[in-house]
Amino acid sequence: MTQRLTLAQAALAAVLLSRLGTPALAQIAPTEPIGISTTGQPTSFDLNPRDYEVTGYGRARFGMSPAEVQAVVAADHPGARPGTDEVEPLSRRRVMVFVVPALSPGPGPATVTYVFAPGGRRLIAVNVYWMTPGEATPAQRDAMVAAGSALTATLVGSYWAPLATARGFVLEPGTVILFASKDKAGRGIEVRLDGVPLDLQRPSSTGTPRPIEHLAAPAGRARLRLAVVAAPGQVDSVPSIPPGAF
Repeated sequence: MTQRLTLAQAALAAVLLSRLGTPALAQIAPTEPIGISTTGQPTSFDLNPRDYEVTGYGRARFGMSPAEVQAVVAADHPGARPGTDEVEPLSRRRVMVFVVPALSPGPGPATVTYVFAPGGRRLIAVNVYWMTPGEATPAQRDAMVAAGSALTATLVGSYWAPLATARGFVLEPGTVILFASKDKAGRGIEVRLDGVPLDLQRPSSTGTPRPIEHLAAPAGRARLRLAVVAAPGQVDSVPSIPPGAF
């Protein structure tokens, strides 16, 4: 079964979210978006009449130890190349990085970071990055948008915590949160695009919809990120991509 997203529905979700405060992953969204965009939103998706549970990424589950995560990565991504494995000096969180040669739905290689709670004993967050190797071409930006749309389509048809979902939330030119929400247990997920062209509709104080603007992509790379967090309030920042990861 399929369902279509309208711009008004996306705008309503963002308004509700702005009134509630921060979205699923704190630190990312401002109090109000600069506008709403349908760029990257799936035009249709399957409806799954059940609660979505954010339990981790792939077979890596929240609460796993570093050794357990390493075993999962070796089984799921036999071609993965280990990157950095270090403890952040301030947060004392352990961050393990792997580079996967190809990972659906994104184009090209992906960098996956596994974040462990202070003390490094249990998995609390996973971030997956797809990024162009340099200045993105129009075709590469379009491919990144298509990958984000495919990823979002796997999420929007399920049940989420009430009033916890935002879609098409534009933070700045070229940057849009395609989907952000929490499950009923409070675990968060976010799909975000950076460095892509956007069709933007800005908020209106009169109630009359403003015309849609087309914003060209900013110079630089294009990036798609999927982030999942066991307890969003306890993870106040997302580790940066290590140099040379791509």
